[in-house]
Amino acid sequence: MTKGDNEYNFTFVATYMEFRNIRLPKTATTESDETGNREDVEGMILERIYLFEELLQTVNMLFRCFLNVRLDQEWTSELSKIRGWIANIPQYSNI
Repeated sequence: MTKGDNEYNFTFVATYMEFRNIRLPKTATTESDETGNREDVEGMILERIYLFEELLQTVNMLFRCFLNVRLDQEWTSELSKIRGWIANIPQYSNI
């Protein structure tokens, strides 16, 4: 997933609403040599917490968008569009 300049890599297990194998974006702090300075370490930790929160908020927002579409009265029409889209994907054209 890409948001702004940040690229997140993860596996999402929908059955359990669970994230696995999360790779947060590389930042200047994580790419630089660690000096062992306490403030640098705290800054790096806070930055990683921020990035993790951004990932969670983005996925939650996408899920809310999905629920808005799924629970709308027009879901049947949307489902037909999705089925048509899948039918036009070459590997699924035999479905």
